Amino acid sequence: MRRCLESRASRERSRSREPSYAREAPPISTGASSTFSDDDSTVTELHVLYASPLDPRFPQIDIQAELQLLQQALLQANCRVSIHVGIATSKSVAKLLTLARNGYRFFLHLSAHVVRGQQSDKPQLVLENDHGGAHILEAEQLDELLGERSVAGGACSDQPNSNPPLIFINSCFSESIAELLIESGSPVVLATRGDLPDKVARQFTHDFYFELGSKQSVQVSFENARKALRLHADPTFKDSEGSFVLFGQHIAKQTSLSSSSVSTPRSTVSAADRIAWERNRSSSGFP
Repeated sequence: MRRCLESRASRERSRSREPSYAREAPPISTGASSTFSDDDSTVTELHVLYASPLDPRFPQIDIQAELQLLQQALLQANCRVSIHVGIATSKSVAKLLTLARNGYRFFLHLSAHVVRGQQSDKPQLVLENDHGGAHILEAEQLDELLGERSVAGGACSDQPNSNPPLIFINSCFSESIAELLIESGSPVVLATRGDLPDKVARQFTHDFYFELGSKQSVQVSFENARKALRLHADPTFKDSEGSFVLFGQHIAKQTSLSSSSVSTPRSTVSAADRIAWERNRSSSGFP
């Protein structure tokens, strides 16, 4: 899987970039379509945060292909949801956790690298800093980031389900990160155990979101996506079925993605924003 540290040397390329360049991201829109609700069972928005730092140690994540995959799955399910896209930094993660604490209902799809620390075997989550470089969060720092939610939340932090109802960590070796999220109060987290081929990760992600878009619960969507891998003709898919893990299954049975109407899924990133964003990335030396 492309978000793994292992077998990375053969895929790395040298890149030139200005260290002071702060690259733009497709904006996260939280306007009139934002969902504040007392209903804990359905969600109408999907936030996609990704971290693909301009750092030769980490292969670039093809976020365009990933967004296309998500939209295709929802389109096939005739599901319309708001898709909000942004760069995963400590600030953006903290902001979304704060919104969740205050009743903002959304699913979070986090696309990032997970690596092992040099001094210890503990997993580290690779986010981005304000200049597009790598911001590597060790387990203790990630725990502190997540802990700020309950400390700063006051009375709101005592409310049940004050985190995103679902966090999907689209990365290899993300099981330990998921455990930290569960310990911090996240009700449902989907992650992976070990390394995965890209084609398997893409297939599971597509099938999972297709099931969600078809009004299935998170639990049923997870089980059906795994079943599709077990029934696949390619042994690689069958062998990888057990690599996907879902934490908080008792809550996942009652959580689903709601569609406001039968229509094409829409992204909050306009064509003009995307063109400007790609130009900024190109001017920084980003491929």
